[in-house]
Amino acid sequence: MIEAIKNIGEFINAKEGKEKLLENLCIKLPLEKRNNKGESIKQRIVILNFDETNGKIICEIEAVKEESGKEYLWLGNNPGNKPQIFLTSKNIDYLLEDSIANIQNKVEGNLKESLKKVLNEFFIRENGKCTIKPEKFIFIDERKKFIEDKLGTVKNRLETANTKKEIDSIIKDIKNICSDIEEKFEVSPKSSSEELKNKILSKLDELNKIDIKDLLLKIYKDKRKKFIEDLLDSKSLTTDGVSIYSVKLNNDLLIKREEYRAMLFDEKIGCLFDINNKNYKKNLLKEGRCSLCDKTNIQTTSNATNLNFKFYMTDKIGFSSDFDGKFTKNFNICKECYMDLMAGERFIDNNMKTYIGGLRLYIIPTLLFKNADLNFVALSNSIKHLNNAIVNLNSLSKLDRQIIEFKEFKDEKNNFIINYLFYRKGKSDFKVLKLIKDVPPSRLTLINNKEFQIDQLIKESYKDNKIFKIDLRSIYYAIPISDNDVAYSKFLEVLDAIFSDRKIDYSFLIDQFAEIIRIIHFAQNGYNISPKSSLEFKTIQLNFASLFFNKLNLLRGLKMNESKGNIAVPEEITKFWNDIGTYDDPRKALFLLGYIVGNVGNRQYKSGHETKPILNKINFQGMNIQTIIRLTNDIFEKLAQYKILGYNETIFHQYKRLVDIYSNDWPLNNQENVFYILSGYSFSTYQAITTGKIELPKEDETIEEGGIENE
Repeated sequence: MIEAIKNIGEFINAKEGKEKLLENLCIKLPLEKRNNKGESIKQRIVILNFDETNGKIICEIEAVKEESGKEYLWLGNNPGNKPQIFLTSKNIDYLLEDSIANIQNKVEGNLKESLKKVLNEFFIRENGKCTIKPEKFIFIDERKKFIEDKLGTVKNRLETANTKKEIDSIIKDIKNICSDIEEKFEVSPKSSSEELKNKILSKLDELNKIDIKDLLLKIYKDKRKKFIEDLLDSKSLTTDGVSIYSVKLNNDLLIKREEYRAMLFDEKIGCLFDINNKNYKKNLLKEGRCSLCDKTNIQTTSNATNLNFKFYMTDKIGFSSDFDGKFTKNFNICKECYMDLMAGERFIDNNMKTYIGGLRLYIIPTLLFKNADLNFVALSNSIKHLNNAIVNLNSLSKLDRQIIEFKEFKDEKNNFIINYLFYRKGKSDFKVLKLIKDVPPSRLTLINNKEFQIDQLIKESYKDNKIFKIDLRSIYYAIPISDNDVAYSKFLEVLDAIFSDRKIDYSFLIDQFAEIIRIIHFAQNGYNISPKSSLEFKTIQLNFASLFFNKLNLLRGLKMNESKGNIAVPEEITKFWNDIGTYDDPRKALFLLGYIVGNVGNRQYKSGHETKPILNKINFQGMNIQTIIRLTNDIFEKLAQYKILGYNETIFHQYKRLVDIYSNDWPLNNQENVFYILSGYSFSTYQAITTGKIELPKEDETIEEGGIENE
């Protein structure tokens, strides 16, 4: 994988030139983001413009554009306790505190003098810490005037207010003003209108005597969060709507200064290969061999501090050769390859990042044959769209359009393979969960074709019910996952099998399906499965999931017993069995038993028993053949009780015939028994819903919750 990333970076750096390394390391900014309410918010850039002429800081904004990351040289913040040295940051606190001082200590020339002036005029140095002077922000004068004008407006309204409604409105405005400047204003609801007016007038006189600006400055000094909120509010923004912050001096964007760029280049790459740098020299070899390009007698480093993907351990002495903590015998990288790795990582993070359900991943192509004329950006987009099409069927139309736009994709299709890197990323750590290697594009096309076939089947025969559809996203919700790496590993092994054409134990899948049914039935929280999901629709979807695995020929251990003769049941049941393809006689028998249970449940539902008491007869933890036979007797009694025996007599007879044939040597385990009984029950309920005999589940009971797509 590391070679694939290096090759991508080499391609990018060769096309753009090594002198543009910093641009190649810039982070792409989203044009829009979703907030906690799921609302889409257009993103803005906030620039703090230090105006030396007026001694003020002006807050400017502009919309995020496609190339804004490069335009503002957005390289990310330093992780952990590492000093912040960036004039463009995602965290405005860094710019309001030590970043500018840190940069001033590292740069030379005109920029050093410019930053020195900024620090002297706009910052306070106390206890070794730099803090910006809030009074220098022009918005504070504007806010002061706004509050004073509002107080004047309230006083004018008070003079003409007569009704209780008018006075209550004024009280609300006064409370809002007081809240903004952290003053208190309490009135008794039992007071008369005249008493309330006098109380308001007294408070207005008190507020008019206060130095509003001085009060705001005191608040902002102690409460940085409120200061930032008010600063952004002055531009009708919230933190959700700001991607990055940057700095100007007298309308000059400081990130364009050559001294700043030289400092960043040194921080990103130069320091790692500086023999005089005390932090990194222990990892440096003057005449080493690069583990990537295999060049010898060149300067190499084993330090991976500036690489985002942690290819090997460099923070634990036990992983170093001879336990010397140097790692120079483990893996060494020359300067050229290091720059290629960094550019490759950034390209992948900007362009090849996606997710399946709640798991993040990078799609990393490996080129089998180098092609200097290849449009790598377009190829990468096509690969991502092909992947997204198998993750979510809704992306199919986008895929077709993308392939048309990039015709070379078909020509290049046999010239690369794909690696899937699943990961977890915190503020300062990167953990690889799984690497699925060497997936040919033809495999993705095959997966896409099988999904499409199932999609067409559902459209034509199952009312185009979107809940039943199968793609990799729905497969994520077909494997129960709690929030731990062990649980994730089950799903990742399933994905590995899908991508790598490896077999999956049929019994393993059934165990997962049975667990999902229990999670829904017992309303268990803490999983990727919503306990509000429709048990019936989910169970049918799991049947289509088994069809998906069967179409890909991945099922191992699925034993199908030979048929013992024709089974006389309604045509729609036979069609469902044939469509799914994993039903032999014993499974059909259980399905028929479940179907009868469903018919009893539907009658109970129509009689006012919405919880369907018949389900209490099913042990969701597992059922053996003896328990099933006892259930048979109970069900027969219920058919008679609800006077629907005649309607179900043929199905019951066929079920009983099959059970009697296999009961002495029953071939299915306890989990399979439950799953196939509930499959029949769910199909019966689905039929009752589609024919209008019972109501559809509520919408929020049929959707999955959780996953990155809800962030």
